[in-house]
Amino acid sequence: MAISITSVTGTGTGVDATSFSVSLTTDPATLYVACLEASRDTTNPPTPTVTHGGITATQVATLLWITTGASRRQLWIFAWDSGPGSGPGTCLFDFGVTMSGCSMGILKVTGSDVANGLVQTFVQTAATGADLSGTSGATGTLSAAGDSNNRVMALFCHQANEESTVEGGWTALTNQTHNNPSSGMKPGWHASTFDTTPTMSWTTSSPYGGLAAEIKVAGAGGGGGVSDPFGMSGFFGG
Repeated sequence: MAISITSVTGTGTGVDATSFSVSLTTDPATLYVACLEASRDTTNPPTPTVTHGGITATQVATLLWITTGASRRQLWIFAWDSGPGSGPGTCLFDFGVTMSGCSMGILKVTGSDVANGLVQTFVQTAATGADLSGTSGATGTLSAAGDSNNRVMALFCHQANEESTVEGGWTALTNQTHNNPSSGMKPGWHASTFDTTPTMSWTTSSPYGGLAAEIKVAGAGGGGGVSDPFGMSGFFGG
């Protein structure tokens, strides 16, 4: 089965809170990915605990992309296998301290190698960011695919209340925007090829952050050559 990635749900808010949530109904034995961006006043955000249906998600990648000033920003990708159960529930993002805004997007992935464990499902990750200078787009660079049937998902966020635009051939999965503080977050993926240079653009020149991950197809061979598939394989762009 080929990999397929679809958007399930998502939301964005500038309301101050210690935790955020979205309603989520899951299928059994399926990989779910949470794309997350959060801000905190004057202090770096902590890593949240992400749970659904009694399962705690695993952090796949993260980037602190605004490191100074009144509003610090961080991106995360989390993932979990829904296990044998399925049904309605709440996906909870618990920071334990007051945050000044949060954007959440939940993706469903089929055809991945999650049956053999999360550790080998995400072959490589990479990150990019420009926290002080503004730009109207960004491009990432991943290593060559471990298997030609593996696929890339990418997540970009910039400091403006507006949508981003994916490049040609890519599919936009969801979109979360909000004010106070201004934020525009969008994940996307390429369904037909392994694109090592994911790119998104936006209208307002802004600081930005981005993450990308290679997802291993079910039954594939070896990975893409990083010893820690949950660590950062490198930084690109900026």
